[in-house]
Formats: sequence, C-alpha cells, structure tokens
Amino acid sequence: MAFAVSQPWGVDANGTQLFIRDFSSTQLSARNVDAGALAVRAAYAIAAAAGVLSLALILLNTLVTILNKTLRFVGLPGCASLVFFPVLWGGVTLLFVVLLAGAGFAGLGALSNLPIVQNHGFSLVSVQQNAIGFYLWVGGLGAVFLGMLGQLILRRR
Repeated sequence: MAFAVSQPWGVDANGTQLFIRDFSSTQLSARNVDAGALAVRAAYAIAAAAGVLSLALILLNTLVTILNKTLRFVGLPGCASLVFFPVLWGGVTLLFVVLLAGAGFAGLGALSNLPIVQNHGFSLVSVQQNAIGFYLWVGGLGAVFLGMLGQLILRRR
C-alpha cells in the first residue's frame, strides 16, 4: 500500500497523470493548507497503521499458538486463547477501522467526479480513469482484509 502512494493514482480529462500529491481543495488552499501533502501523509499513515496492526495480529497468534502448545503438556490447552481473545478482537477491530479509512481514502478519487463535490470546491481535480496506484491501494486493502480474516480463522481452530 505504501508503494501505491508513489504511483500514478489516475488520469484527468487532459490525459495528465495524477498522483496523490496533485489533489487539492479550494477550501483547504484558502486556509494555506497543502491538501496534496496532507493526503500523502494520510496515505502513509494508513499504510503504516495497517502494517503495524497486521504484524501485531500475526505475532499475537504466534504467541498464543506457542503458549497453547506449551500448556498442552500441563493439560490446559486453549486456556491461553481465552486470555488473549479480547486483545485479538481489539486488534481486529482497530485494523478494520484502518481498512475502512483506507477504503474511504480510495473513494475520494471517485467522489471527486460528483457535481456536488466540485460545486462546493472540495476537489479541483477530476479523475477520469484510475491508474496503477489506485489498483495497488485497493489490492493492498483487500490483501490485508483477507489476512485479517485468516488470523481470525486460525484462532477458531
């Protein structure tokens, strides 16, 4: 997902490639806020949060699996899962919120074509066709979501 930020996000009506840093807003620029830089930072923050939370879920599942195998010798397999179950679901919930933010970020390009968005000056750039960056971003969101579901299924066994 972080690689997708540096790739072309779409193409405008003139055939010019658009990157995330090219997006702007008249309302934000009136307040001297660089919307493109803000969007790039937000995209990197979403990608970093998704990566950290995914890694945390993998490490937590590995820890619980090792703990359960160790406790099997004592006769208490599965008890460690009960202790870490709320932590696992909390991590999944946080990751799901981050993925929703990522999906909303991907939807901003599609929303820029709506007349109400253009009339109120939320976006000056109109994406006519999506490019590789958009597809990498959405594909990354899908891969992280499937991995998150896989982590949950691993705990159900």
